[in-house]
Parts: sequence; structure tokens; C-alpha cells
Amino acid sequence: MGVVDTIDLSGAWRAAEADEASRRALVESDFDSGEWEQVTIPGHWRTHRAFADSDGPVVHHRRFTASTAPGRRAWLIARGVHHSSEIWLDGDDVGATTGSFVPHRFEVTDALTARSEHSIAMEVVSTPEPDLDMKRAVTGLWGDATGIARDWNPGGIWGPVEIVETGPISLTRTRVVCASADPERARLEMRLILDSDTLRDARVRVSVRPADSPGMIVAESTEIHPLAAGPNEITQSVVVRRPRLWWPTALGDQPLYDLEIVVSTADGDTESDRHVVRTGIRTVTADDLVFSINGERVFLKGVNLYPTSITPAYVSDAAIEADLDLAVEAGFDLVRVYAHVAPTHLYREADRRGLLVWQDFPLQHRYARTVRPAALRLATRMVDELAHHPSIIVWCAHNEPTDTANPRPGEAAGPLGRARRIAAQQMPEWNKSVLDRRVRRMITRADGTRPVITHSGVWPPLLGDPSHLWLGWGRGSGRDLAALARRFPISVRFVAAMGAQSVPADGVVRDGDPTRALDWDALESRFGAQRHLFERYVPPGDHSDIGSWAAATRDYQAALLRRHIEELRRLRFSPTGGFCVHYLADAQPAVSCSLLDADRRPKAAYAAVREANRPVIVVADRLPATANPGDTVAVDVHVVNDTRAPLTEGRVTARLVWPGGAHEQRWTGPVEPDTVARVGTLSWVVPATPGPATLELTLRVDGADLATNGYRCEIGHAAAT
Repeated sequence: MGVVDTIDLSGAWRAAEADEASRRALVESDFDSGEWEQVTIPGHWRTHRAFADSDGPVVHHRRFTASTAPGRRAWLIARGVHHSSEIWLDGDDVGATTGSFVPHRFEVTDALTARSEHSIAMEVVSTPEPDLDMKRAVTGLWGDATGIARDWNPGGIWGPVEIVETGPISLTRTRVVCASADPERARLEMRLILDSDTLRDARVRVSVRPADSPGMIVAESTEIHPLAAGPNEITQSVVVRRPRLWWPTALGDQPLYDLEIVVSTADGDTESDRHVVRTGIRTVTADDLVFSINGERVFLKGVNLYPTSITPAYVSDAAIEADLDLAVEAGFDLVRVYAHVAPTHLYREADRRGLLVWQDFPLQHRYARTVRPAALRLATRMVDELAHHPSIIVWCAHNEPTDTANPRPGEAAGPLGRARRIAAQQMPEWNKSVLDRRVRRMITRADGTRPVITHSGVWPPLLGDPSHLWLGWGRGSGRDLAALARRFPISVRFVAAMGAQSVPADGVVRDGDPTRALDWDALESRFGAQRHLFERYVPPGDHSDIGSWAAATRDYQAALLRRHIEELRRLRFSPTGGFCVHYLADAQPAVSCSLLDADRRPKAAYAAVREANRPVIVVADRLPATANPGDTVAVDVHVVNDTRAPLTEGRVTARLVWPGGAHEQRWTGPVEPDTVARVGTLSWVVPATPGPATLELTLRVDGADLATNGYRCEIGHAAAT
């Protein structure tokens, strides 16, 4: 969005811990803060040595020069403050902010008319949550997340602070949604907040231009709106004939349009404000968590995104683009912005690339009842800020509101403990039963063009809720997925989180020192390791040294994710609509479920996921871990074709190899586009020769290997049968 004139107040400010002396300075317009610490805005106070251990509040101050001509209006905009603040200008209280991911706007016309030399001060509060089951601030994973150190505080002014100037009518908020679209006609709807200095009429002209042909106007709409003094909510729409539809990259192109919104006085002679919003034209629907874009059904291969860094003020556009490159390279076509709101550049890049986005509202785990007013207000603001992005296809109101999916340390991990946790999640509870429904209703009211999910990760999932499938990491074994899908298909309609923690290769433990004991206190408190789950699934005691254990954790994560993805893709649309791997990359050094560590070095799981995500794969049912001599093993073989092109005369070869023997079967035939084809069943009588057996699969099309795969089991001794 653009404005008429802007003064950027980024750069050097002065800061001090908030106390009685520093707070008195806030109301002194001529206060000299020269003896305070110098900090850089945007920024985080913890990155400055003087505040490295501070939880605030911290007072920020600077001077600047600006004035406003008669007939013009001035606005102070704070584009990112974590998490709340009080603002003073020239000693007068301007207002308060709450909510770190939305801009806050205040009129300061009188101050800039009265004088040209100014003093701005902000007291910023970022208080850690004392009770994670009764959180009070809408900060999402910034306040409660494995993988972000509990003692980290992101407090500070992490977005620009600006003075913007407009005419007598200011366009203070803009929401754009694509209400309907087909190849013949599309309708874009706008909700605008116009702030007028007095009772008057306003002329609003909307022009639609292709982003790649800015000199061409393809649609226009002009309306006169009566305004009262102060903020006024108006709606307006524009119809685009024969639009170019926006598609995810696998299905088509990503044409974008610029909506130029010009606000002027009713006679049209005085332009007062102007915004440009870039958007795309498309429709999105969901039927039982199977999503369609422009009427075309899509199977979603997704990955959850943590913040790029724990210091978002310093994240560059290039770093965001690099992470999206890594997601696309791994075969993902959806990113889930997990329990936070990302920088604007991420959504712009997703629009440009045709990368789909699942957007969480920043509610993570449990909250106190006092959070509801702020949550409802900020839910609407989130839609205002993001709804014009065509890449966003779904909103989710709350992530894991009950936070009881996995056993905590000391809890029973068997059937009794699991039954207790499931029962606890199904009992009426304020967060999931009241807060989530209210937030969902608010988001739906603000944007009726996209699906809205009430919450994610409540087990078992009810109609319309995606699951978090921690099989093999907290619940049962990774081998349980196929049986679970057969018995409870509702549990795999959409899997929005799955995976296992692993230890990165460098920076957390010393792989090369076999005599050094694991420092579990540090691994748990600083790096987020789930010790009780490691001891259950990858016990350190089974390994001779730390390095081999750390490597084993990475191998376990890779194997688990590969099999989960293959089995969910085999269930494509029957009933599974997609999945999200948890998660792409660490925001700081961590023992976590990430595919990439904080320095973007890939773990073994990254390559495994990339192979499992290929557009065409050949897969088999899971072999038993151990096969006994004389047993008959039968596994179905499938080809999954995500492409919109048929595979003509495909040839699948399945070859079993064991010590001293081999068995091979072949099948030939076409595979239709956008489908899963069962090509045959491999039957095998297990020989009496103990040792490893491997199953090798190859799909050849037009004389070339298109896809390969491999599986392994162990042949037991005859005496063990």
C-alpha cells in the first residue's frame, strides 16, 4: 500500500529500562535522552548488550523534524511492536498498541501543525507469560513453542515507525477479497475505512490494472460515499471481465492485478489519499478438507513454517525467499504459517510463485478468558492485512488448543494414558469450545471467500478439523498409520502436523567426543528436546557415543516422514486431502522436528521428504519389520501420479532380494492423471535364510526410469517362529 508522503523514523533511537525517572521523561517534550543507550529501530532490545537479559518494559525515544501544511493531516504509524506499547509525542499521550503483527495508526495533525521539532517516546512491554496454561497475550508461538527458547524475549519495536501525510480524507484500512471468479467474470469486493476531518462526501475510484501491464486498465469503479467526521466503514466492488485466473504453480500461471484506490473530495478536484493493493483472481473451496482452486481439486503437500529467525526485525527479504526456495525444492506446494503471522514479503513471494498458504491465527495452546476481546479484534485485523493475497487458501483459528496430544514427562504413555488424553480433549473446554468458535466466526464474518478451520490438532479430529498425527513420536508407532486409516478414516482426512525430533549435526551436541555425557538439562531447557520421547523411540543407551545417537535420531526422523508421506499420498482423496510436515527450518539452534537446522543445513529427513514428494512415485505397503521363515507376505504396489498428464505404458518392476535368493514381478499398463493406481500385489514365501531382505521398485515410462523406491525387512531365524 502507498501513501502520499512518508517520513521514516527508522534508525538510531535512545533506550532505557522503564522506571520512574525514564517514565517522567515521556511527558517532557524537551527531554534530552542523550545519556541513554543507543539502539537501532527496527530491532529487539535483547540484541543490545545493555538489555541482553531484560524482559522490559523498555522506553524508546528520539527526536525528528516534520511539519504539516494547512489542509493536510498527519498520522503516526507503528508497523510492528512486540507486544504492546504506550506512545507519546511532544509529551502528549498519543495512544496504546496491542498486537505485534498489525500496524497501529494514530492522528498527530495538531502536533505537526503546531511545531516542526518533535520528540517521540514509546514504552514497550513484552512480559513473559507466567503460566502457559493461562496465557494473556495473542503472540502465538512467540509465547509458547518448542523450538524457541523459553527464556528468549522478542520485545522491541520490530517494524518501522513512520509519519505519513494525507489530505482531509484518509484511507486508514483496506480489505480486498475475490468474491467470485470464473473465466468470464470476477468480482473483487473492498471494505475500506475512510477517516474524514469533517462531514463531507468522498469520491472513491478503483482502477484494476494487470501487474505486468500497468498502463492498461481492465476495470474501473467510481462511487460517491457520504462520510461523517471520523472513521467510516464503506464497501465497494469492481467487476473484471474475462479475468486471467491465478493458479498454484502445478496447475497454471500466476497473473496478478493492481487495484489502485484513489480517494478524493466529491468534486474530484482534490486527491486526498491513494493506496495500491496487489491481488490475484481465483476461488477456493474445501469439501471435507479436500481443497479446490478454481474448481480444480488439489492434493496438498505442505510444510509448517516457523519464523525465519527469532529476531524478525533483522530478517531480510532474501532470507525469506531462500526458505521458500528450500520448501519448493523439497516438493512442497503449501506452506502453513504455523501459529504466527509472517512478514509481508512471504505472502508477496507466495503470490508470485504460486505457492499456497495456510494461515494460522496466532493462538497456540491454552489462554485465559481475558484474551477474548483482543483475539476477536486482532482476528479481524489479520484478515484486513492479508486477505488480498491469492496464495492464502485457508484460515485456522487456533493451533492445538488443548495441548494434550502427546504425553508429557511423567504421564502414562500406554493405552490408559492415551485414553485419558483423548477423553480430556473431548470434554467441553473454554479454549476450544468457546474461544475458537468465536474467533472462527469473526474471521468468517470478515472473509467469507475462504474456508475457516476452528482448530487444528484436537484428537480425535471431528468433522472439519485436521489432525496432528504424532504416530511414532508420542503416540504408538509409525507402523500404525495404515491400520489407523482403515479403522478411523476421519483421522487422516488432513494431517496438519507430523514428524519426530532429531538432533542437528552441529551446534547442539559434540558428536566427536564419545566420553562426554548428554547434558539433558541444556538439551531440554535451551534446545527444546523432548527427552521422554527420545528415550522411548531412539534411546541414547542403545548407542556407543553421542555422535552415533544423534545420527540415529536423524535417520529415524527421515524414515518416519518418508513412510508417512508415502502412505498418505496413497490415500489421495480417499480420504486424505493433504498433509503438512512439521516443520521446515529452525528459528534458532534447537533439537526439533525441523528438516533444516538454524543455519539451513539439511538433516537426513530433507532428502527423504524430497524423494517422497516427487510428482510421480511408486510405493508398496509396509513390509513387516521381521518376517519369519515360511510366512507368506503380500504387499500391494501403487503408482501415485500427481501430474495432469497420463503415464502411458508404464512398467513397474518389483524385485525382492535376500541372502542367496531373489524374486521378481512385473506389471505393465497406463496410469491416469491426478490419480493413484494399484498396479498389483507382490506375494512372497519367506525363505529359511536369515538376514536382510530388500524390496526394490522401479517405474519405467518411455524406456527411462521415472521413479524408484526401496524397503527392507529382516528374516528371522527358524527357531524364533
